[in-house]
Amino acid sequence: MFLDFDRWPPEDLALLDAHGTSITYGDLAALPSTLSPYVSPRSLVFVLGGNQTGLVSLFLSLFSLDCVPLLLSPTIDEGLLQTLIKTYRPCRILATDKAVEALCYPVLWRGWGCALLDTGFKSPPLFKELAFLLSTSGSTGSAKLVRFGKGTLEINAQNVREAFGWPKMERGIVSLPIHYVMGLNVLLSHLVCGACVLLTEQNLMEQGFWDFVKKERGTNFTGVPFSFELLLRLHIERMELPHLTCFAQGGGKMKERHFKSFAALAQKKGWRFIATYGTTETAARCSLLPPEEALTAPGSIGRAIPGVHLSLQDEKGTLILEPHRQGELIVTGRNVTLGYARCAEDLMRGDDFQGTYATGDLALRDEDGRYFILGRKSRFIKMLGNRIGLDECQELLSQRLGVPAVCIGKDDCLLILTTKDPECDIALCLSQWLNLHRSLFQAKVIPEFERTAFGKIRYGELEKRYLF
Repeated sequence: MFLDFDRWPPEDLALLDAHGTSITYGDLAALPSTLSPYVSPRSLVFVLGGNQTGLVSLFLSLFSLDCVPLLLSPTIDEGLLQTLIKTYRPCRILATDKAVEALCYPVLWRGWGCALLDTGFKSPPLFKELAFLLSTSGSTGSAKLVRFGKGTLEINAQNVREAFGWPKMERGIVSLPIHYVMGLNVLLSHLVCGACVLLTEQNLMEQGFWDFVKKERGTNFTGVPFSFELLLRLHIERMELPHLTCFAQGGGKMKERHFKSFAALAQKKGWRFIATYGTTETAARCSLLPPEEALTAPGSIGRAIPGVHLSLQDEKGTLILEPHRQGELIVTGRNVTLGYARCAEDLMRGDDFQGTYATGDLALRDEDGRYFILGRKSRFIKMLGNRIGLDECQELLSQRLGVPAVCIGKDDCLLILTTKDPECDIALCLSQWLNLHRSLFQAKVIPEFERTAFGKIRYGELEKRYLF
């Protein structure tokens, strides 16, 4: 059985959502038998839904039935959904009652606020070790998926539980969407130790979110960098949340000033603030910075969690051993996924990654073994022969001028986008810092930075709109 739900007392609470719907570990253990008459082993099943007890419970039961689910947002673009259906031909779709309204397929079964639909397709052949599919976080509008092998989700959930030291009495808050790999990892890393998971689709700006957290005694919160900007703005230190004592950050690099501010706040309040790093291709989190080092190593992603090995390689693929030298971050371990799929035939592919994933993130390691992400390999331009890191430019503007900025560009132009009318010529400042001619730089004030549902800036969309 997936995650061995039957090893916990059957009356223990496993999931509780903001609507008041709950399910026990005994229910989770019994639920696969409810779906088994309607879906065969090795079936490809699309799952559309959010952080709701019924949908999450039924999704988890598919693993115990040896099905291969693809987890999708309930608000997925209709055109993209149809592209995915035509490309991969799932035989079943599991969706919430609300999401089902837009799908024209026969209903085989209803329950828990969800329905199981028959698409009429015969499930495509699946690699015997394929267990799960998830869209890459950066592939909006694409049919590109990440293929997870059997055991990968469980292994990383156990690794993360061990790294965080979650006890069974933990009550983890899952506010990140479960179709986002980090949200899914928060869910599984609590269920693997028999803890209770609090599910919500409300955001931090809604009073209902905080009412739910307080009422149900949430003990830990996981968010992306933008989440922590909001927590600081909301003055979370003034809220009466006596049980909430741990805050984990992932999903991208946090601005240094926000990192330092929250680390200092956590120390003052006696909270644990834990910075983490991970990717979809590594089944989410694979490193963390111990909370006691947050103030001394701001911005670091820490060291590898148990079961994972991190290393750096130069452009020739040579291992970098000395500290403070930049290279591509490489992740090795049983948490690494199988590879990608772009069509149904790819679902028969074997293990392309072979336990090692080159992340595309440039990083360095200090003398204490802590890693620091510097930016993406793809987030560089070459101006007059000079290699310019766009992420580093953003950090410079933030640190020196306090300007929230996004830098995009081509080799002959670097464009600075900001949401505030700057008090100085920021393009001139950046050109002087980089010792390049002012004519190569432009600045533009825009209404807002487009972000994904996970709070990440959509660089591609900004480039299409303002650069080309």
